[in-house]
Formats: sequence, structure tokens, C-alpha cells
Amino acid sequence: MVYKKKYNFNLDFVKSNKPFNYFYSNSFLPNDVYKGLRDSFPELNHFTEVNKVSKNKTTYESKDGKLVLNTRGEKFNYLIKEMPLWKEFIEKISSDDFLNDMRSIFLNELKETVPDIAEKEWTTDDLKKNDKFAIVKLNCQFSKMCDKSFIEPHKDSATKIISLIFYLPSDDYLSFSKNKKINYGGTNFHRVLRPESEIDERDLYYNFSSDILLEGGVEYQPNTVAGFIRSFNSFHSVGPIKCPKNVYRDAFLINISRVVRPKYKKSNFFFIYKYSGIIKRFSQKILRSKFI
Repeated sequence: MVYKKKYNFNLDFVKSNKPFNYFYSNSFLPNDVYKGLRDSFPELNHFTEVNKVSKNKTTYESKDGKLVLNTRGEKFNYLIKEMPLWKEFIEKISSDDFLNDMRSIFLNELKETVPDIAEKEWTTDDLKKNDKFAIVKLNCQFSKMCDKSFIEPHKDSATKIISLIFYLPSDDYLSFSKNKKINYGGTNFHRVLRPESEIDERDLYYNFSSDILLEGGVEYQPNTVAGFIRSFNSFHSVGPIKCPKNVYRDAFLINISRVVRPKYKKSNFFFIYKYSGIIKRFSQKILRSKFI
């Protein structure tokens, strides 16, 4: 369907349920609106580096090496005055109308992951809290990733419900990827062949390996939104990125989350893996102490 309200979001998503529920739209916004947002994407000097462990600036040893600009805080409040198109866009996606359109489109999938709130009206207004409404929050983030940076397979925090990644590749990135016939900026979806992965509600990160299978993905193309329903097996990754120096993989992240962490009924297997891990670490500590 095409979003019939003023902003004309295209929410006619292509859906897939393998390896988990993910989706994408190749024409998320009218071209003129998209171009305005792309042209006013924040400059590099507004971003903060996160999760970079390696001292060598050409490689990354941690789970990622991205630069971020969060849409909360005084810095962004000052910056948004110079970004009226982004201000309007963020207001639209923060509306209860948009949130409930997303809820309606993925109602069947949400009944599997958040059955207690899937059929309630979603709102960000705390004053509406009652049996008919579920209070949710929307967090957004501008993201830049440089050459060789990556995000390892992970499932996202337990409070998240729906995650969206809005791709805004620059002309320089598109020119490079076209000439090299490569595009490493998309989102990858994985199946993890480790027993504990689907019984642990925490946001587990895994290194790329033979037991992390790539089973889906969305290409990094202009005006495309990729997304997924957060679940116990929603493992996704990015990169490693390939692009020239001073060229970045630009994206805008949109997360719809619960206000309160859900209470999960623990599987018996969860406790087996949890305590076997504790015992293993304790025994290793004892063994090390004997040889020191």
C-alpha cells in the first residue's frame, strides 16, 4: 500500500520470513523528498565515533567502527534548526499514525513476538496509558561507516520491536560501487547454528564464521528502507564496508521499542547453557591460577 497521508510513505513492503521476518521497500519516499533529505544529510564533523577498539585506523577489531549522530540531546536540537526537511521527516515517523500503520502491516508477525501489545493501539503519549493503548518509543540515529568497518551478526536489544534502516548513499559512494561493481553497504540477515542463540533473549553478538549462515539481505540502494521484526533469532550484520577514503556508508536508523523490557519465560535449556558457561569460566580460572 502507499501511505495516503500527507507525507506519502511507500509502505508496500516486500516481506520474507527466512531466516526471520524481514522486509524492504525500494521507493520509500517521493524522489523529491528523498533528494532533499540526501542533500541535507549531516556533515561528518557532527558525528561521534563509537565502538572502535583498534588503534590502527585502517582495521577494526571490535563489533563495528561506525560514526553516529543521535537525534536526542542538545547537539541535535541545535543542529535540527538548520535541517527543516529532516525535522519534518522525524516528526512524521514519530507520529502515532505512522507507528500504527507499521503495527497494522506486520500484525501477524508481531503476534508471534510481542503478543501482549500487538493488537493494542501504539502511542508515544504517556498520558494515554490504559488497557487500549501500548506505550512505545521511537529512537533515531544518523550513521556513517567507513572503509573496512563492519557490524557483526547480532539480534538487537530485547526492548526493540521493529527496526528500520533507511539507506541514503552519496553520489561518491554510488559512483565507486558502480565502477567497481560492488556494493557492501546493505543489511545481511543470518541463521546462527549455535543452540544457545535462539533461547537467549539478550542481544548476542557473534563473529563471522562457518556456523553463521547468510540467508537473506537487502542491497544498499538510494531511497530504500530495510527492516525486520526483532526476535530471538533476528541476527543481522553490515559489511565489512568497501569504499574509498573520505566516502561513507550513510544511513538513518529508526527503532520502535517497548518502554519496559518484556518478561520472557526462560527455557530450561537457557539455564543449562548459562550455568555450564559459568562452570567453564570458573574451571578455567582455577587452572590458570595453578600455572601462574
